[in-house]
Order: sequence, then C-alpha cells, then structure tokens
Amino acid sequence: MNEARVVRLRPHGRRLVIPCLALVVGAGGLGVATAGFGSPLATGLGITGLVLLVAVVGLLPIVVWLRTHYIITTHRVIAVDGLVGRREREIDLGDVIDVTTRRGPLQSAFGSATIELTAVTGRRVRLNDVPDARVVGESLRELSTMRHRERAG
Repeated sequence: MNEARVVRLRPHGRRLVIPCLALVVGAGGLGVATAGFGSPLATGLGITGLVLLVAVVGLLPIVVWLRTHYIITTHRVIAVDGLVGRREREIDLGDVIDVTTRRGPLQSAFGSATIELTAVTGRRVRLNDVPDARVVGESLRELSTMRHRERAG
C-alpha cells in the first residue's frame, strides 16, 4: 500500500497569544519611545530595550511555532522542529507499541495534549501540545493497528 499523508499539524495556537500581545504592546511602546525620553541616550536605550523585548518575547516564539509541525501519514509520524537548523524525528507506525497522551491543566482546558509514541526498540517521538489530542491519539492508535496488520499479512 502506498504511503499517503493523513494530516499535518502544528502545536496548539494558544501559544501565540502572549507573543502577539507582546508585539502589540511593543509597537505602542516603540511609538512612545521614539517621541523621546528627554535625552538621546535614554531614548536610544528605551528603543533598544523594546526592540530586544519584542524580539525575544514576541518574534522568537512565533518563529519557533512556525518551524514546528507534525506530519502523520499512513505509514509513519514525522516531527519537524528547530529554530536554526531543521531537526526531523520519525517513527514507523508499524513499530509503535504504545501511544501515550499526557495533559496539563491548561492543555485540558483547550483539548490539547502531548502525545508520545514508543517504538518496539524503545525509541520515542514526542508531539508537544497537539490540538484536538483525543482524536489525534485515537487516529494514531488505529493507524498503528492497521500498519501492524498490513505487515503481518
């Protein structure tokens, strides 16, 4: 049977709330800072501090979120992430012996969870903060069972 993509996911979007707020507040603060603090040194330091704050609290988490995704196919699961370089971890669904779902209080409120797949060899692939985790977990279990049957028969 040919491999087909089932779904491509990103971590839950709630991770973007604080970075987006930081960008809005930072833009407002930048407007105030460019009006001046009295001395050119204070204005320069204020602008530099705001730019650094916006970059670290606003832009960096958004870039990390954009660079992270999970691809589930009929044969395997691929987790892709990395800020500078691209790191791929993959696991064949025919090797999966356990699909574990873990939820924190905030994840429970939003229906997301961290899903960990364990292979026969003991290797693990973790999908962090997957949205609609109940459906994704059940689908992974079903795809894994189908892949086991396909290999056996």
